[in-house]
Amino acid sequence: MIFRLFVVSLILLFSNLANAAPIRVWPSAPSGKPIDIVYPRETDSLGRVTLAAYIDSTFLLGNVANPLITKLAINGKPVTIDSGGGWIAWLKTPSRQHDFTWSLVAITGSDTNRLAIPVVRTGSPSIAPPIKLKSPFWALTKEGARFRNSPTGKNILLPMTNTPVKIQAKSRTNYFAKLPDGTGVWMDSAKIIRTKKQPATGVITKVSMQVDKQKRLTTVQLIGAIPTSFHYEYDEQNRKLTFRLQNAKVKPGLKIACLAGSLVEKIEFFENNKDVVVNVSIANQYKYLGYRWETDSLGLALTLREAPPPSAEPNRPLVGWRIVVDPGHGGVEYGSIGPTWFAEKTANLDVSNRLTKRLLELGAEVKQTRTTDTVMALTDRVAIAENWQADILLSVHHNALPDGNNPWDSTGTAVYFFHSHSEGLAKTLYKRLLVRLALPERGVYVGDFAICRSQPQLSVLTEAAFMIRPEQERKLRTEEFRQLEAEALAEGLVDFVQMSR
Repeated sequence: MIFRLFVVSLILLFSNLANAAPIRVWPSAPSGKPIDIVYPRETDSLGRVTLAAYIDSTFLLGNVANPLITKLAINGKPVTIDSGGGWIAWLKTPSRQHDFTWSLVAITGSDTNRLAIPVVRTGSPSIAPPIKLKSPFWALTKEGARFRNSPTGKNILLPMTNTPVKIQAKSRTNYFAKLPDGTGVWMDSAKIIRTKKQPATGVITKVSMQVDKQKRLTTVQLIGAIPTSFHYEYDEQNRKLTFRLQNAKVKPGLKIACLAGSLVEKIEFFENNKDVVVNVSIANQYKYLGYRWETDSLGLALTLREAPPPSAEPNRPLVGWRIVVDPGHGGVEYGSIGPTWFAEKTANLDVSNRLTKRLLELGAEVKQTRTTDTVMALTDRVAIAENWQADILLSVHHNALPDGNNPWDSTGTAVYFFHSHSEGLAKTLYKRLLVRLALPERGVYVGDFAICRSQPQLSVLTEAAFMIRPEQERKLRTEEFRQLEAEALAEGLVDFVQMSR
């Protein structure tokens, strides 16, 4: 009986393996082919590349076996080959409605090699126009809800769980609502719960404060019916946080006493008929890092994180700082891949290993989200930083572009943040990367990334170089460049920490 069960188990196992989608493993070095195509990588059973009809341009990248003596052309137009063998070509696509073929010709001495890549255009995905609801209804947001600027656009606000919204229109599986300040937002219909009536207005009746010096936390408790936060800004110059609380009022004559030694110097409430604005002023002697809103049985708790005190060791300026270093991608998630098959996941891990080593030398406590070539969920990466109560979460990446972008116009070094309290760190890291790596300036941007949306600490994501640019990929392949990048990031962190408080 046991043997029979064992045989059945084996049959089921191999059956599942046979039906499972194959895991694609890409090479890490050129194949030696006269023309080696790296992107586009995915083709159908007939060897055809699929390109959406609404895309009017794309790029090809790959490598040749003999870069110094090979000439390459695509559809008759010459393509520059980097000394490392890599090349990239930006191509305007012909008619949006017709299939076509890319014809590649590589001439090496007296040898001519040709490669034809057929391209199939697919219909443009239509976006359903919004439909105004005859009967608008109230709903509460679920955990993980996001407010977007369009049905398929970018996140613009991260509402708390149970934030009330009045749904006024829909577009397929997305709902539209207007916030009290007039901002129109879209959200996934799966991330809301209908309510039978408009949520009751919350009244803040008391404010208490607690300070945990050991953990460097100041908690402001808003006691009363629970309001819901839906907007946040940090004014670094004036050291002021501004929150807007929807469906909230303040008890007349409410007095607030700020504790000595707390991160908070003053709290002010400004009420109107739509919401309550809460201004939280940070005491001048403290550096503010981040915040977290949480609801409990008493009401709404705002917890602010304070930076560690200055190090007493000149050669170890990061003593007291907890830093999580996150090498992006890993395992079968390659990230972007360069023209000679160098994978972003590999560059990310090597730079992160070097950065971690340097940060430890500088006195920081460091955790690395992955130390091997493994797959790791974004939520797990964020959880490591939040559960460890990290001060900084730094995610190391290297860039690429989607179809429809010109790789000659978009290149170089960039750093991303989402919450305004992380902007200063992003700019400081960016300056150091520019000086050290001497690549084109792409800029510092608000990035709608899961890593950057983590808010209890400073959270940034770096894109130091473009994997798809042959000359930048060639540099990334060298230990010297990856060491320079790690040193630049470490220096940027030290610069930020040593800024006047």
